[in-house]
Amino acid sequence: MILQIGDILNELLGLFGIGIILGIFFGGFLIYVLCLKWGINRVKGKENDFGSAFITALLSYVCSYIPCGCFLSAYIISTRHKVSYGNGILALILAGILPILLGLIIIVIIIVLTIGFSGFLAIFGL
Repeated sequence: MILQIGDILNELLGLFGIGIILGIFFGGFLIYVLCLKWGINRVKGKENDFGSAFITALLSYVCSYIPCGCFLSAYIISTRHKVSYGNGILALILAGILPILLGLIIIVIIIVLTIGFSGFLAIFGL
């Protein structure tokens, strides 16, 4: 079988699509690790370097597939980072809220840069 340029391009585009999907997954996981590290810092947890936060995020990600796994994730945070159980829950909540707030801020900045500040105010009727 002779490979033609179209076959090679189809294979490369397929690999490119898989690479984009994996990049989005790992990029999102990296953002989660950074937000979890920030949340652990806010509740004054110990051992809050990047490696420890990465392992905690990996364990809490695995626990998220278990029913009521958020409670187990909070327990993992509380034991690994020497905080109370309530502070573990608070760190999880902060790690969930921070990406949402950052996303909203980025969307507002994009809207303001594309349609101007007066257009932004007009959207909300101000």
